[in-house]
Amino acid sequence: MFLVLLISTNVFIILLKSIYFETADDGIGDTNVPYGPGDYLPLVVDVEPPETSLAIEGPFVIKNSVAYIGNNSKLYLTATDKRSAIKSTYFSIDNKSWQQYEHAISSEGLPSNEHDLSFYSIDVSNNVEPIRKVKIFIDDLSLLFIL
Repeated sequence: MFLVLLISTNVFIILLKSIYFETADDGIGDTNVPYGPGDYLPLVVDVEPPETSLAIEGPFVIKNSVAYIGNNSKLYLTATDKRSAIKSTYFSIDNKSWQQYEHAISSEGLPSNEHDLSFYSIDVSNNVEPIRKVKIFIDDLSLLFIL
């Protein structure tokens, strides 16, 4: 028997009644012990997606919602979730194929120009974060003029 409680639009709790679990045999023969007669065992279900943030290593300036970065900067993506572990994080530059994020993204090798960086994460409960988009402009010389 179970009971579902709606806590908010994104969180609900399932309460299970008379759950039995295996315990170590303590010599008195009670290896199947109920959680408690008439008690409910709360089971919290994660329905909220993770959140991914972007950090920049190297010189940068943010102006008019564009991150101006040097041509040897590194971009770091960090995903967090309140209830679950992170399964994976993905990114795309200029709407090209999605890649799994494993280490810092280097601006080295990208042409000096404006680029679209898109990213999102998935937690182990398979909640998918909405895609986040950031405009970056790679060019060491632009940083001098903006400052």
